[in-house]
Amino acid sequence: YRDDDDKIFYICRLIGNIKISYNHGIEIAKTFTISFMLKALDPFGYGEEKEKSIVAGLQTLSIQNEGNYISIPMIEINTTERLNGLLLKCGNSFLELSEEITPTSGQILKYQDGNLFLNNNDISYKLSDKSLLYPLSLQAGNNNLEIKIHSGNIKIKYHGRYV
Repeated sequence: YRDDDDKIFYICRLIGNIKISYNHGIEIAKTFTISFMLKALDPFGYGEEKEKSIVAGLQTLSIQNEGNYISIPMIEINTTERLNGLLLKCGNSFLELSEEITPTSGQILKYQDGNLFLNNNDISYKLSDKSLLYPLSLQAGNNNLEIKIHSGNIKIKYHGRYV
């Protein structure tokens, strides 16, 4: 649901039924109204989705996160390299493994909503305690994302969140 012409939208659920009323006027000016109730279960507004695709390597990537609240990015890692330990770090938040993962060709490691998936199978139990306590997140404003993955491709998607 978008509340006006800005770029912020809200995740809502329809409550009840949609009611339609017709106001019969002259032939060229028939009008109708639609009334319904939306309930926002998520208290945040979201900005446009941003996406960055990069080639992995030891580097620091600057990410500008719009909004005024912390966002948790969705990250896809496509690599055949053995992965273990710290993969990504942003400020005091982490994506770190407690056990080694060796994806095979075509398998994608996906980090979403603080959970970790390998080909859509939940492997969040392989996240370190530090990643569970301080999940990888982007602060409002400029962020420096430290990448510790040596090879492969990384796709990062995120929305600015607004309170």
